[in-house]
Amino acid sequence: MSQPARNLAAIPAAEAPRTPSETTMLLRLLDELASQEAIARLLGPEAARVERALWDTALLEPVRNFLSRPGKSFRLRLARWCWKAVGGGDTGWENIGLLLEVIHAGSLIVDDIQDEALARRGSPALHRLYGMPLALNAGNWLYFWPTLIIENMALDAEAERTLHRLIGRTMWQCHGGQALDISLRVEDLAQAAIAPAVAANAALKTGALMGLAAAAPAAALGCSSYDAARFASFGRELGVGLQMMDDLSSITREERAEKAREDLHHGTPTWPWVWAAARCTPPEFAAMQSLARRVREHESHYLLLRNALRDHVEQAGRAAMRRQVNKALAAAVPLARSARDADLLRREIERLEAAYG
Repeated sequence: MSQPARNLAAIPAAEAPRTPSETTMLLRLLDELASQEAIARLLGPEAARVERALWDTALLEPVRNFLSRPGKSFRLRLARWCWKAVGGGDTGWENIGLLLEVIHAGSLIVDDIQDEALARRGSPALHRLYGMPLALNAGNWLYFWPTLIIENMALDAEAERTLHRLIGRTMWQCHGGQALDISLRVEDLAQAAIAPAVAANAALKTGALMGLAAAAPAAALGCSSYDAARFASFGRELGVGLQMMDDLSSITREERAEKAREDLHHGTPTWPWVWAAARCTPPEFAAMQSLARRVREHESHYLLLRNALRDHVEQAGRAAMRRQVNKALAAAVPLARSARDADLLRREIERLEAAYG
């Protein structure tokens, strides 16, 4: 497949970087899987006889490129917070955090292909660099990496089964949400149908993955299903709040205009459309849907629609986002070991809010 043309001027600035230790852990794990011994053990002796340079070209270099990019790594830090909240020590949480990071990385690569995205984390989207087939295979390969991470965690049999079930259920939910994301067009939906569609999408994608981040430590440490469910519920509420932050910042921050361009050119229903549907009269909303159709058909510039949405919903969106985040924090307080731990989580979320603007 020939490499698609790139509009490098449209690529946004990089997000706040991971700490070096997090990047180092991910790349170290990748190098361990790339050793001749690991290839022979996992793929068979025939695979081990393939030159390392060929494996680099086929798989390892695209994955290394993506994992080296700066990201917020909030799921990893949430996993550490939840690990300690359920009685875990200072170590052991790393594997939970890393399996979440690689699942998320895989989902971003696949999502970028489906959205025909230009960029991700401050660099060209992976399919823009390596072509769609290699990028798609790399993203799918990352989905299966957690199986190996779990094998190396030396969990008891029941904890391992529970963790695998959680991951499987999460992947099922995320793909359901993605089906809505790539199939629905905002101009085709009734005004009253916008909110249920967006809420379901947010719960099934960002909410489900954040729920996994919160519940996986409890599962790995053998906590009760009741405790794991409480953590999962908190994570889902927080994930919905983070999706609101992401969607709102795309229409309010100039450095995130590329995210808005992708959503608006695809006609994707997002939280700003929910808030617009709640505030607009039917004729006003119909006019915005008509503009959305023209943007998707490249008959009007996306910035006209972006600015219209911003003017209609910025304040209402910030208020809704704050209510959702407060709801998540209220669910987290009973889970925290101390008021200090609850405050640590609150400050971490505030850091994210500042990053989203």
